[in-house]
Amino acid sequence: MSGHDRGDLGSAVIAGLLCAAVVAAVYQPALGNDFVWDDWVPLVNTPMFREPSQWLQALLAPPLHDRVAFRPIAMLSFMLQLWAGQTEAGPFHLVNVAIHCASVLLLVLLVRRVLIGRVAAPDASVLPAAAACGLAYGLHPALSEPVIWISCRYDLLMAFFLALALLADRVRPANGWKRAVLTGTAFLGAAFCKESAVGLLLALPFFHLALDRDLRGSWRVYVALFSASLLYLAARFAASGASLGMERMAVQFGDIPSAAQRVLVVVASMAYYIRDSVWPFQGLTPSRALQLPIQPGDVLPVVALGAAVTAAALLAALGGSAGRTLALLFVAFLAAVAPMSNVSPLPGRFGQVWASSRYLAFPLLLLCLTLPFAWRVAEACLAGVFTHARTLLSVLAVAWLAGSMVNVRGIIPLWANDGAMNLWAVEQGAAAHWRYGNLGEYYLKVGAHREAREALQHAIDLRGDVPGYWYHLGVADVALGDAGQAEQAFRRSLALDPNAIRSRLNLARMEMAAKHYADAAKLLEAGAAALDRADEPGNEGALHFLLGKAYAAMGRADEAEAQLRAALALAASPHERAAAEAALRSVRP
Repeated sequence: MSGHDRGDLGSAVIAGLLCAAVVAAVYQPALGNDFVWDDWVPLVNTPMFREPSQWLQALLAPPLHDRVAFRPIAMLSFMLQLWAGQTEAGPFHLVNVAIHCASVLLLVLLVRRVLIGRVAAPDASVLPAAAACGLAYGLHPALSEPVIWISCRYDLLMAFFLALALLADRVRPANGWKRAVLTGTAFLGAAFCKESAVGLLLALPFFHLALDRDLRGSWRVYVALFSASLLYLAARFAASGASLGMERMAVQFGDIPSAAQRVLVVVASMAYYIRDSVWPFQGLTPSRALQLPIQPGDVLPVVALGAAVTAAALLAALGGSAGRTLALLFVAFLAAVAPMSNVSPLPGRFGQVWASSRYLAFPLLLLCLTLPFAWRVAEACLAGVFTHARTLLSVLAVAWLAGSMVNVRGIIPLWANDGAMNLWAVEQGAAAHWRYGNLGEYYLKVGAHREAREALQHAIDLRGDVPGYWYHLGVADVALGDAGQAEQAFRRSLALDPNAIRSRLNLARMEMAAKHYADAAKLLEAGAAALDRADEPGNEGALHFLLGKAYAAMGRADEAEAQLRAALALAASPHERAAAEAALRSVRP
């Protein structure tokens, strides 16, 4: 590398760091947000992730018990923070923002390398163009979901490693093994963060055609990627078995009733991603899910917009070299989006499939890479109409970035906690029953019991066969002093799912308060016989404790002692241990 090139690289690094600093400043308020939704299970409610001695089990454990997710590098990033004693949400938000800023820096360097490779020598327009691409990516409102929502770190880390892979692919000489090994290694890192890194394999041929005009000079890169894919599949097989953990995705095909619906699901998913990418200033629903079956009329406007944008990008190929590059890079963007477009259904909840903006973390890198070429095409088209075409485009670019900053700042408080996030989703028209269910759970957590009851009743009105809704409704009724309504809710939950151990425990407490000890014991004995099928792990100690208390009240001292000793062995807190010891002393003074 010549001294001139090193100087240019140093300037590019400084520009990238400045872009990253702007992005970090815009996202700074997110550091005050709480955990939301999926964050609670691995980061708060699963002791295994906090215990270094269980590192291997935790590393290979799928988040949320979903075997499709084999993400050891991303899981390790969470575990390292927990081992360091970082149990509040703030440090996790900080790391998410830092990862996103690192991707911004890599994109600036990538755009610089791409543009320098296409002209005889770097000119004054390269660095501003690279910085503009970095800011467009870093401030893109569609990426607010993965940055603000801690559980989307999988997407952020995957995008970081894939940005690194694209940058490594530009290493010179183009026919060297160094380029291939670096690209393959970065891809393997991305795959160990999230399985949708496969999008790189689909997008890279179009990326090479766009920038190199042929694939033959990159054969070593494809060998390295093939080898990395085999290593990933071997590791996934070892962790997840012969099915590779894909059972849920296979089962989800059953929710799509026909071949026509399958096509419509894919087309609608792709259209939403395109819409979110090119006009992200409205309609961004948190963790968007498409309800099955999809009604064609409901998605027609967004499909029409997606088709128009795609047609315009492809027609740009008629506009000379810059147009052909733009068209091929746009196709690379579409290829990167394809794995998340429900070709194989992304397992949603209750007959839904996901089409969330968080899946754009990597594809948007490729779309932002089109911007310098789109600029040239647009400037050429406008030059015959406007005297100051470049000035007009500059004003539009500044307005876009300013609008993005304002939009992101407005979205951050909407992710402040589970209540704000689910209210936002409902207001956006995503009034699915589980949104109301989540909202009810949040209100219970903060002690807003009347609001909780109202939200849970909405959930039950929309879908009354979910045991958890009835359980939480019963909890709200208990807090509001309506024992009769609470008992009905708990019994309804138990009727829907005999393994609903929390409802069983609450009913047993109510029976014991009424001194119906035999009825309480009967409820708890049935629960003890099915503990291995219980809907919520971690309640075994409470069941043994209550059953011991019921036996003690019935004068069955030996059985009471056995149950209370089992409760003592399972005690998870000093309070539970003290209660079990006191109960034992009352049985055996």
